[in-house]
Amino acid sequence: MAYGSEITTPFVWAKDRDSKTGGVTSTQKVKPIRQKEEPDLWCCGVCNHPITETRKAISVAGNHSHRFMNRAGFLFEIGCFGQAPGCDHQGVPEEDYSWFPGHTWRFALCAGCHTHLGWRFDGEGTGFWGLILERLVQRLGDA
Repeated sequence: MAYGSEITTPFVWAKDRDSKTGGVTSTQKVKPIRQKEEPDLWCCGVCNHPITETRKAISVAGNHSHRFMNRAGFLFEIGCFGQAPGCDHQGVPEEDYSWFPGHTWRFALCAGCHTHLGWRFDGEGTGFWGLILERLVQRLGDA
């Protein structure tokens, strides 16, 4: 299904209720309800380049999202993703100040505009992307 499309549910039947007794008085046709699809893509908030998908969200240390403060005193809320094909990583793997013990980190940049979107974490046999949630936007993906 294309971006921006909506799903229309079929007509449903509902019961009228008597306002005094609360009992059922009749059956009538109700107008259709329109529901939007849930956002599927996570995109760069600067250039809208697709970064990852909702289905690639993972739990690390028991949670998908985490709040951390870096050594400069900036607070970040990150979401963890197993894959982020729209990101590049930059820098030498660093062990110091890692928020996840046993993992090194590198900067994660948008492959479209090179905005800093978070970090790539790598451990022995594991790796994931910790992306700054406020720097991403969600949108419907192409199905």
